[in-house]
Amino acid sequence: MTEGAGRGAENLSIRVRGVVQGVGFRLAVWRIAKRLGLCGEVLNDSEGALCPDCLADIRDPENRRFRYPFTNCTHCGPGLSIVRAIPYDRANTSMAPFVM
Repeated sequence: MTEGAGRGAENLSIRVRGVVQGVGFRLAVWRIAKRLGLCGEVLNDSEGALCPDCLADIRDPENRRFRYPFTNCTHCGPGLSIVRAIPYDRANTSMAPFVM
């Protein structure tokens, strides 16, 4: 019998504040949790998901990035869904096959 067997799941919430976007933070947390056999989720505050410059781009009908769903930059970072590996370089994202 392993330690903790038969006990209910424990819940823990950890909030990290500061500049963690664009540095692979969520991906690193996910990998550590997977290695330790933990489950849960890593979220951004919804209001901090895009920086003001990216928001201005996607809200401006005259901008070529208007309503572009994959907008990101070095300030607000990539969405976890496009990152395949660290470091966050184009070759390690789902955008790699697309010619610049």
